[in-house]
Amino acid sequence: MMGTVVLLKNNEMTVIEDICEADFLDMKHGLSNEDAAYISWYEDYDTAYGY
Repeated sequence: MMGTVVLLKNNEMTVIEDICEADFLDMKHGLSNEDAAYISWYEDYDTAYGY
């Protein structure tokens, strides 16, 4: 299952497309508790259109 990750940290937004949920979970667990960050994963329902 592929999706898109949105990461907001230190007033910067990063968008990563075509990433699997397992990689997202690794990224999420890699953030320390001291990091003030918002990270979210959205499933791509139609890869031809990216959403």
